[in-house]
Amino acid sequence: MTIAILVITGSELSQLNTIQNNQCCSCYDRNRQKAISIGAQITTALNLLSTDPTSSTALFTAPFAPDGVWSTTVGNVFGKSNVMAFYASYAFNPGETNQTIVTHQNYWDGKTSTLSLQRNWTATITAPRQFTNLTNNTIDFYPVNFTYTQDDFVIIRFNCLFEIVYYREYFDSVQAVSFYTEDYETPCLPCYFPLYCLS
Repeated sequence: MTIAILVITGSELSQLNTIQNNQCCSCYDRNRQKAISIGAQITTALNLLSTDPTSSTALFTAPFAPDGVWSTTVGNVFGKSNVMAFYASYAFNPGETNQTIVTHQNYWDGKTSTLSLQRNWTATITAPRQFTNLTNNTIDFYPVNFTYTQDDFVIIRFNCLFEIVYYREYFDSVQAVSFYTEDYETPCLPCYFPLYCLS
């Protein structure tokens, strides 16, 4: 019996590691850009709410998987068709106008295919509504045409086809003034090396 032994020098191993790392980094960057592009599509949809609710609804819903879940402050919505109906119920009767969303930060987790978005939501109310009064920290009714800005954080989980399987948005519905700041350290985004890369 002949036993073949493959000897890899330290230099060769270093070269193999470099090739693998470059491939995985390329995969990481490619998937991150796909996710950020879909996040930008969601932002575009929301910014169309006051001018074109039909296009807004279609654009928001398009990336969802057939069995995707939208987890909201009032419960979970299951399935793409139900997500579309739920979104449309707001889009065509929102009780506010001039909706504007600004994304400040994107955070990508390549291991779980999860995108997180740090955003601000601004809108002008068309009916009296309750918000927190920062002067005395009470909940008061604010008049028509009051414009509020809320801090908004979204978690989006993708499947292998980069369809949205889970969408969760966090915000304080009575917040009137944003507390967003960029006065913190820049997040570190290390390259993640998965066992395989999505094409």
